[in-house]
Amino acid sequence: MNYSFISIVIAAFNEEDNIPSLIDSLLALDYPKKNFEIIIVDNNSKDNTYNILSKYPTIKTLKQIKKGKPAAINLGILSSNGEIIANTDADCIVDKHWLLNINKSFEDKAIGIVAGPIKKACPRNMLEKSYSLRDEDFKVTMNLIKFQGGANLSFRRDVLNMVGFFDETLLRGQDLEICERVQLKTSYKFKYFDDVIVYTRYPHTIKRLLQTSIGDAFGKELLDKMNNKSHNIALHVIKLFEEIIYSIIQIFAKFFSKNKENKIESYYKDLYEIIRSFGRFFGHLRGHYYFLKNIFFKN
Repeated sequence: MNYSFISIVIAAFNEEDNIPSLIDSLLALDYPKKNFEIIIVDNNSKDNTYNILSKYPTIKTLKQIKKGKPAAINLGILSSNGEIIANTDADCIVDKHWLLNINKSFEDKAIGIVAGPIKKACPRNMLEKSYSLRDEDFKVTMNLIKFQGGANLSFRRDVLNMVGFFDETLLRGQDLEICERVQLKTSYKFKYFDDVIVYTRYPHTIKRLLQTSIGDAFGKELLDKMNNKSHNIALHVIKLFEEIIYSIIQIFAKFFSKNKENKIESYYKDLYEIIRSFGRFFGHLRGHYYFLKNIFFKN
């Protein structure tokens, strides 16, 4: 088998809890060590992320002061040497055969982007266990354009050289935008492979869950605007409040219920729904405001 040189490029921001397990999985990859490099870009973290990364001499650690994941990823790509750029998130754990299967997937020269399943890692507490309503595999098709979450995306370097790197004006949704750009501007194919697997850590604290929910909704709002998919923001907000009220009612109903079985786990699921709905509410408003601000107040 021909082993392409692969650059693993990862952006990290305040990931001190997740970085050690990510690095352990990367160092356990069953791919020839001389045929890949690991580049992790700290996006000006406020915690101990950079210090942890500095303890690993085999990892190229960079620091990007400019805010946003796209800027961090782009710095990593500029510093890389691989024919293939493999991207995952700092809160993920990669499968042992991840690089081997990515390499195999790119044997078809017509393929420019490779994606695969983003599965759930073992939960660390009840809140993380409750984060079960999200699809395990995130793959979306809109208007015949295929998208994939950035936690498991790989590109040919030639493709990125043709269309440009990640859009640094997008704080969220940059992975979906670049998938669209590649498919619209080149003849390269986007292909999803079931054996190219990563496992993601879901939020295990209320603060982290709220931040993630806001960010996801913010990105979705920008992506909808980018694809001219409009919706009534007032009706959307009302729907989110209905979800919050429904979840609160569920908690009270279960509290007074005679059925005590799995009550704690059920409470956590309802709590998760309330926090997630609040996060989505603020995220959609933030995305709507950001979009309007860029239209009316652009220099």
